[in-house]
Amino acid sequence: ATTEIYTLSLHDALPICYADDAWIKAGESWESRGDAKSARRAYMQALSRHPEGDMRSEARRRAVLLAFGDSPKVALQTVEDMLAAKDLGGNERAKLLYFRARARMRMTPLSPAQSEQVRADLLASLDLRPVAYTALQSLSRLHELGPEAYAAGLAKLEAKGGPAPELATPGTYPQAEARAKLWSRDRKS
Repeated sequence: ATTEIYTLSLHDALPICYADDAWIKAGESWESRGDAKSARRAYMQALSRHPEGDMRSEARRRAVLLAFGDSPKVALQTVEDMLAAKDLGGNERAKLLYFRARARMRMTPLSPAQSEQVRADLLASLDLRPVAYTALQSLSRLHELGPEAYAAGLAKLEAKGGPAPELATPGTYPQAEARAKLWSRDRKS
């Protein structure tokens, strides 16, 4: 009952700075009740009623994650709609590119063209934010695509930061050593 009252009161709320936050909280309430459909509607309301709100990125992210619960096709369409927004920053665009790749990867089996789209999205995500958490996720998905895609991801990261330093780590797992070289470069700056 509290969730319904809270949501109804939002419909009458004045467009104040916390209104989009309230829609996020309403969505969280619906999620905690197990009602993903109502939660997703609340997140979409945050976006449609408060397109300039400071919570729009969070509303987009939550709506996309809930769309994955429906089907990969619904998730892909939701991500495509979100990518059409003109106010995306680099972090958010990188996340959405990653999510688009994930949605396509769940539409198995992948055609060669779809596989190339996934690879392109993951590489674009790496290119936008090479040292963000999304980059680690993208690199992991590239690894799933195979050694060539993974090597392309590592090359993209290396190109973003210059040559990797040499590490004295003989006998380690080669991919772990490559990651350590990439991440250690950030520590030097």
